[in-house]
Amino acid sequence: MEGDDWVGDALTEVERPQSLVMTDAGRGSVFGTFIHSAGSRWLVFAEPNPALGRALIFYTESEPTPGEFFNDYFLRPLLFAGALAFLLAVLLAVLVARSVVRPLQNLAVAAGAVARGDYDQRVPPRGPEEVRDVAESFNRMSAQVNATQTAQRDLVANVSHDLKTPLTAISGWSQALLDGTAGTPDEQRRAAETIFDEAGRMARLVNDLLDLARLESGQFQLTQRFLDLGQVMADVERGLLPRARDREIDLSLDLSPTPPVLGDRDRLVQVFTNLADNALTYTPVGGRVGLAVRAANGAVEGVVSDTGPGIPEEELPRVFERFYRLEKSRTRGDDNRRGSGLGLAIVEELVHAHGGRVSVSSRVGQGTTFTVSLPTAPAE
Repeated sequence: MEGDDWVGDALTEVERPQSLVMTDAGRGSVFGTFIHSAGSRWLVFAEPNPALGRALIFYTESEPTPGEFFNDYFLRPLLFAGALAFLLAVLLAVLVARSVVRPLQNLAVAAGAVARGDYDQRVPPRGPEEVRDVAESFNRMSAQVNATQTAQRDLVANVSHDLKTPLTAISGWSQALLDGTAGTPDEQRRAAETIFDEAGRMARLVNDLLDLARLESGQFQLTQRFLDLGQVMADVERGLLPRARDREIDLSLDLSPTPPVLGDRDRLVQVFTNLADNALTYTPVGGRVGLAVRAANGAVEGVVSDTGPGIPEEELPRVFERFYRLEKSRTRGDDNRRGSGLGLAIVEELVHAHGGRVSVSSRVGQGTTFTVSLPTAPAE
């Protein structure tokens, strides 16, 4: 207010809004909207002061327009809150970006290194849970790729070695036949036998590789029927009995009543023939090889045991690896039947294809036992 415009005006026409309640106001207080004689509207509040007699402590402010009220009590606070929220959002975005983007950048660098052939890459699992899960998945993938590449290199090296040996023998003896070095009938017969044996060895290696490749790729088809595993084992025993007698090894068969299994007869014969053939190969003259079939815990087990030199405990986990041979841990009794190192790997794949499992136990100096467990056939 300016000058003495308020002098002489009575505060008797103060409009108090019905919704306005002031609990702290005392008796004689005046508050509300006052219309000045000049026509202006004011918000007033007057409180009597007992110390000054009838004097009032007076406060007044011009009544704001709707635009001014919205600007002062809504727009400015909203703008201030919005600016503060924006700054907080920017700060949180920077923090989140640092915690997410940096691990992802490390992951991208490691992925690029793997693409260039460096399969030993690992990334630390940092950041949010989802980013840590991605990092751990990448580490598992990198380890698997590394293992696969190592196995592939070993496979190429082993195949090359196993093919080079018979090829060298075939080349040498065929050259001896061509240039007349093997001139006597005995030498010519020896050359022919060597070429025949080494060619058969190469054929077995190629067939084993093809079987293993089909098994691992899921392209191997099984013709499954209801089978008596005891009859399968009896067929295996009959097929290997001449060789066992030739090597003076006691080959025994122990069968007990078992429920039928669902499987491919030819492939199960291949499984147990492979296991029994290995047992005969490693068992010394005068030893024993046992074949047995028994029921156990809802499954049917086929067991092949021998009294050979056994396998050291530290090497047992490796017996089903491709190209792993046991010459280091067991003395071969038949050097003329050198295997490809794929037989037990094929056995494991075939057993898994039948929904079963194969295990091995051994004691050095006492022998080795292979156990094939197959699920019983469901009701027809």
